[in-house]
Amino acid sequence: MSRAGTSERSSRGGIETTVYYKSDGTQTKTHRVRYADAAGRKRSATFDRVQDARDFKAQIRLQRRGGQLDDLDRGRETLRVFVESTWWPQRAGDLAVTTQRVYQRMLNNEILPRIGDMEVREIRPKTISVFKADVSAALHARLGPGRGGPTVRKAMSVLQSVLTDAVRWQLVDYNAVQPIKKPAAGASLRAVHPPTAAQLEVMRLLAGGAWSRTLMSVMGYAGLRPQEALALQWRHVRERTILVEQRISAGRLIGGQKSKGKPPRTIEIIAPLRGDLDAWRDANGTPPGRAFVFPQASGAHMTEGGYRRWRAKTFRRARTRAQLDAELFRPYDLRHLWASLRLAEQRLSLQEIAQEMGHTVEVLAKTYSHIIADLAGAGPVDLVEHITAARTAAIPLASDVLAREAKQKAAKAKEKSS
Repeated sequence: MSRAGTSERSSRGGIETTVYYKSDGTQTKTHRVRYADAAGRKRSATFDRVQDARDFKAQIRLQRRGGQLDDLDRGRETLRVFVESTWWPQRAGDLAVTTQRVYQRMLNNEILPRIGDMEVREIRPKTISVFKADVSAALHARLGPGRGGPTVRKAMSVLQSVLTDAVRWQLVDYNAVQPIKKPAAGASLRAVHPPTAAQLEVMRLLAGGAWSRTLMSVMGYAGLRPQEALALQWRHVRERTILVEQRISAGRLIGGQKSKGKPPRTIEIIAPLRGDLDAWRDANGTPPGRAFVFPQASGAHMTEGGYRRWRAKTFRRARTRAQLDAELFRPYDLRHLWASLRLAEQRLSLQEIAQEMGHTVEVLAKTYSHIIADLAGAGPVDLVEHITAARTAAIPLASDVLAREAKQKAAKAKEKSS
């Protein structure tokens, strides 16, 4: 009589052996060790080799004798289970809302899909090296060579934070991320490409309303980050300078600089920008100091969602109409324009320019090193004259765009009516 599909169970020396008979006549064996953990809970572990089962049983005996029976089970949950059931519920409350979003993005997009099914105790430095290489390769394929370094660094930093708590809670003995080198902060093979004042002026003329034109002027001729510009109130627009002391983060108005520990900073208001701000203030009926410079229709500060819609619709349309490169011309690049203008002016020291930009001299020198090199030996630029000339030159260029669009619209209307 065939024994295919059946099994036999026997026990010897505290090890339960099960023999499985297959349809092809072969058989397999498993060896199970049953034990109670330090809390008295019934547990079991199954092995393919009887010697492994004997070694495990001996390990239980030694650890029970030394009062270390819990060590058998620590770190056995998968990384996904640990993060979702233990780590995130306990750590999320300690993180700022924007940081929570970054952590969730890194966990859901980069970390858990790759190593989420590994037991926490199985994660080794070699695991992290393979993980780093895999994330880097995927980002290079999607974004291009030299891109993705900051994302790799963020993913490794989040994973290191998770494993730091795993060590603290005695699930593992060491942090496997620690010995693996992360990409340098801000490391990228791609240089920044600031737009020119002439390009900005053409876009401003094609952007539509004064709200958009003034916002682009503030970012391009004062170097404010978008979240800083949207948090600007009229009390911050002073006689000679703009005071930057708050920003929009996760839809909320919060105090302080983006760079932690940085004090409020001031930026000189150059004459063309002063004219734009004065005209915008007058158009709004001289609003009070607490009013936002770039409000929603309700008067409240613009949210990040509202900004993204403006960027996707108004900014993108103006950029397309001006025939500018979408890859090299984003709203944040207007900030780079201001840095390049300050460097070309050759009036302020690098320390003073860095203070206006809200970062360190080291960041300034690293980010704009190619621009500094290009300016070597060139004479100083008068910013007022430079911007005024750019505005004059932009008028016929924008007029040509409008004329071309009007002609195309008329042709379509004629074609439709015929």
